[in-house]
This record gives sequence, structure tokens and C-alpha cells, in this order.
Amino acid sequence: MNQGGPHTLAGTPEVDAPAGAALDTGVEAAPARRIPVAGLVRTAAVVVFVYFAWYQSFDFISLLSLAAIWGLATVGLGLVLGAAGQISLCQASFVLVGAYFYGTMAKQWSGPTLLALLFACVGGAALALITSPVLRARGYYLAIATMAVSLLTDRVVTTESWIPGRNTGLIGVPPLKIAGMQINTNGRYLLVAAVLLVIVIALLHQRYGRGHMRRAIQALHHDEQLLAGFGGNSAALKRQVFIVGGLLAGLAGGLYAGDFGYVSDNGFGLQESFALALAVFIGGNGRFLGAVLGAFVYEASFTILGNSLSDYRFAFLGAVVVLTVHFFPRGLMPSRQDFKGWIPDLKRHRRLPAADREHHELDAVEPLSVSLSGLTKRYAALTAVDGVTLKVRPGSLTALIGPNGAGKTTMLDMIAADQWASSGNIELDGEDVTTKSRVKRARLGIARTYQRLRLVPSLNVLDNVLIGVDQAARGAGRVKEQERQARAEAALVDVGLLDCHDANVETLTFGQRRLVEMARAISSRPRLVLLDEPSSGLNDAETQDFAQVIRRLHSTGCTIILVEHNLPFVRSLAEDVIALDRGKLLAHGSTEEVFASADFQRSYVGAAEPA
Repeated sequence: MNQGGPHTLAGTPEVDAPAGAALDTGVEAAPARRIPVAGLVRTAAVVVFVYFAWYQSFDFISLLSLAAIWGLATVGLGLVLGAAGQISLCQASFVLVGAYFYGTMAKQWSGPTLLALLFACVGGAALALITSPVLRARGYYLAIATMAVSLLTDRVVTTESWIPGRNTGLIGVPPLKIAGMQINTNGRYLLVAAVLLVIVIALLHQRYGRGHMRRAIQALHHDEQLLAGFGGNSAALKRQVFIVGGLLAGLAGGLYAGDFGYVSDNGFGLQESFALALAVFIGGNGRFLGAVLGAFVYEASFTILGNSLSDYRFAFLGAVVVLTVHFFPRGLMPSRQDFKGWIPDLKRHRRLPAADREHHELDAVEPLSVSLSGLTKRYAALTAVDGVTLKVRPGSLTALIGPNGAGKTTMLDMIAADQWASSGNIELDGEDVTTKSRVKRARLGIARTYQRLRLVPSLNVLDNVLIGVDQAARGAGRVKEQERQARAEAALVDVGLLDCHDANVETLTFGQRRLVEMARAISSRPRLVLLDEPSSGLNDAETQDFAQVIRRLHSTGCTIILVEHNLPFVRSLAEDVIALDRGKLLAHGSTEEVFASADFQRSYVGAAEPA
């Protein structure tokens, strides 16, 4: 379990970590380079497709112009669907609204076309904001809700009397004019759209592609509850990316209206929203350049199939998606990873900051007290927790034990707001938090681990630990990324996993993954830690090492509530014990008092100890 070289799991590291210690500075023989078959095949497929589209096209510039315009919409959808994992099937509706806003401002109100383009962006973003409550739904329900948004938008645009043009559309929409120059050719629209694409992708990468926002986006994609459990406002983040996606779709709609000079609801329905989602999958989830490639594939499908087969373009896109998912699960767009070893890796020469040698993540904290009054949780006729009243001493290490089904995890869930209490009250530091959300409670200083490992698979070990650092940094003003990394590295030193900082979490052993979760909890500077069966799945040696890590965390003075079945493990750690049986409080006191009580012996062991 000790993966940190000269560091120990308990106590101060034996040797200070030097600057850049997270990187292997030894000179090793370069491994033999393998032929990048996947990358070459991806590249060849893209080149062949582009060539075939060019060969079939009568006006390739027009095709590229449309692909670039729709690329703005797919990049926005790539942020929502590909990066954040929110299934949105109404992106074409935002494009339609943006086109109508541009046409209305430029034609009906005779306003400046550049201002009309900004108006189109506002229109797309406004519709996204108005419809953002659908983001409360998840998975397939969210997909159905956004389909309803698409159908409703189409209905409103074509039937409501206050919509200019209604079902006949807007005719004679003036082209865009920038600095006195009229953008009235396909080549000029291609140039404008391409420049906007470069700017948009750069801004999105700056905002969402690095640092704490990247980690939040990835956590939102893979485990929304985990993000909320570490103080991340997942609802606000979903709404934010949805609005940005709508804004970019509105921008695409404005360019489309100016390019064609005509706007109607044709070509912006539910089918087109599906096509844009397919384009994101074709290019590669979460990859903005891949979304642009997907938009080109979508537009090129009209050219490749021709007028006689245009009705089959969605079947064509579906076939491309199936082939891409089967042969290129990460998308059709080639990446640097495909040519690893053949293209210089600039990150390899980047040195991480030294681990925080003073280990400020282990500085003393003000512990939270926990008070439960009549706490009850019912599931229909089943009562999982039944009227539990108790107080957990601030700064104590308290074990929560009981047979399977006693309600231990349910109680932790209610304290952390992962589940709502049916009745009763929960107080933290004397404040009633019974109705407070998971995010608000987490920001009081709660960290937890779960029975099931909850790590973000798309992030490496260091980034998973940084999620905890991000929680601690929320109330500390602006904290630089290098300082955050130093804190995360120090937490990895605490659990003995510094050498694994750059590893994929899926390559670690089960015990090492448990330690990554503990490092994440340590780095969050918690005042209350909820540990749910941390020794589950560990062997004896790993369990002993884990006990040392828990002691090291407890040395900060934080309150720890530990759910555990391993009684020797509990005896070696816990100061107090809470025993539950069938949802009721059986005993609460010091470890030895509870273990010696007749009620505990009768319920947990099966027989009372002789007097």
C-alpha cells in the first residue's frame, strides 16, 4: 500500500519531497515506438472523407462555410453533451431562434447587422435560460424533456402571431456587415465563421478545459452527486454550460440567416437536433475540434448523397456513428494520444510544483458537532432509520456499527444530504441544516467516502485529489493552480501515493483507489468526515495502513463518523461507538462501554457476555 517511496502513511514523511519529486527524473532507455495504427487509420478516414466530399461538391467553399457555421452550434453542444454529459436534443431550436432574432433585428427593425448578430446570441442564450429547468431531469428523461423543447419551439415559431413571418419565414434578410464591409459571399462567411470558431474554441478551453473548471465539468459528466458532495454547485454549472451552448447556437443561427437571406423553421427541427448530437459523437465526446469535424460530416452528407438520395442522409449519419463507435470509440478526430511517442509531448517537460512540505492540509481545524433529534427515514412501509436521537462529540472519532440493514449508510446519507430525512432534525454546530442542500452542507466542511468507489475515471490520480482541494479553496479567495497542485501532492504524500500522481485511477489496485479517496478527503480540509466501510475489500496489511491514514486525518481535530463491520478495526480506532439495530439506536457511548453492553452483545453477536 505504501507507494510513496521514503514516505510513511502515519506521521511526518521521513524525507521532504524535493521540487518536481512527482516526476521521474531518472534517465531510462526510450521504449520502442509502436506504429500508431489507430491514429493513421483515423487520419486516413478523415482525409478520404474530405476528398470524397470535395470531389462530389459543386461548390466546396459553400460546403466549408456551412460546416463552419454549424460547427459553432456543434461546439456548443459538444460542451453540453460531450464534456458535461447532459443529453440535449434541442440545439437546432436555439439555432432557429438565433436566426429569427437576427432576421428580426436586421430586417424588421433595420438595425446594424453586427448588433443583430449579438441579438441572435442573446436570443439563443435566453431560450436556453428559459428552458434550463429541464436540466433537473437526468439521462433519458432529460433527452425526452429537451425533445419537448424542440417540438414546442417549432410550434411557437410557426403558429404564434407575434412571431415575424411565422410559417412563411423571413425573406430578404440582409447579410452581415463588419466595419463597412459586406459579408455577402460564401468565402467571406467561411472566413468569419472560421475566425469565430478559433476564438470560441480558445475561450472555451480557457474557461472549461483546464484547472478547477475542467475537473468540475468531468465530475459533472461522470458523477454529479460526487461533485455536489464536495461543494460543487452542479445545478448552476449545468445551467451555465447550457446557456453557453444556446449562445453559440444563436450565433450560428445569426450567421446562417445572414448567409442565406431567408429564415424559416425548415431545417431546424427535431431531426436536425438529433443530427447535431450525432455529429458530436462522430467527432469525439468532449473534443471541440471533433465537434467541428462532426459538423462537416453532417453537411457533407448532403453533398455525398446528392439530391436523389438526400432523404437517406440520417441513415447515412447513423451508419457513420455505428462505424465510429465500433472502430473508434473516442471519435473520428485524430488526437495527440493516437501518435504518442511520435509527436513530442510538451507536458513531459513540465515540472509540477513541490509538495507542500509543511503539510498545511493537516493543520488543525475547528471540528463540527453533530446532533440528531428524532431522525427518521421511511421508504413506503419500510423504516430504515427510526427516531434516532444522539449527539456526536466535536473532534471525536465515532464508529457507527450494526448488522446489515441497520440503517448505518442511510444515516450518513441524511447527515450529508444525499437523502432527505422523513422526519426529525439534523444540527451541525448548533445550526439546523435539515432542509439545507448537499452543496450547502458540504461547504460547511463535510467530506465523505462511499461504500462504492467514487472516482472520476477521466481524471488522473492528482486531478481526483484536486477535487478535494477545490472544495477547500472555495472559501479562500483566489488560489493559484500551482498552489492547489502542491496541496494535492502533499495529500498524496500523506497516504503514500505520490509516485502514482499521474496514473489513471482505473489502473490502480482497489486499496490504492481507497487511498485516493482518502487523499481527496484530506485535501478538502474537512471539519466532519463521513467514512462508509473504508476497510471493505482490503486485506489485513492494507487495513492496518488505512487505519494509520485515518489517524493522520483525525490528528487535525476533525470529527469523524466511521461506518464499519470490522470490529477489530473499530476497536483499534474509535473513541466512541454508536450501535444501531433495525434502524433504532441500540447503544451510544465509549467503545468499551458499548462493546460490553448486554444489548449490543445480544443484537450484534447473538448472545450476552456472562456477568
